Amino acid sequence: MRQVRAVRLWPCAVVVGSGYCVSVRNRYKLAYRDRVGVVVIDAEPMAGSPIGFYLFTSSLTLVPARRGEIEARLRSAFEAAGWNLELM
Repeated sequence: MRQVRAVRLWPCAVVVGSGYCVSVRNRYKLAYRDRVGVVVIDAEPMAGSPIGFYLFTSSLTLVPARRGEIEARLRSAFEAAGWNLELM
């Protein structure tokens, strides 16, 4: 897998260089965007610093291959940004 570089557009958005973007829509929703489209994911913020979220993968109602790809990219994006992520 290619190395991911994160660019913060504002305190709660990350764009990664391999063609996808993860952004915070509101307190309980994240948006994942790539060439295929936008997927909105249910989330809950973690307490404390740095930024962190619990993502409810049950909200990813996609075919398994697409779901796995998005989960892997979310992990890479959060890691590159120094954010915490837990998939639930």
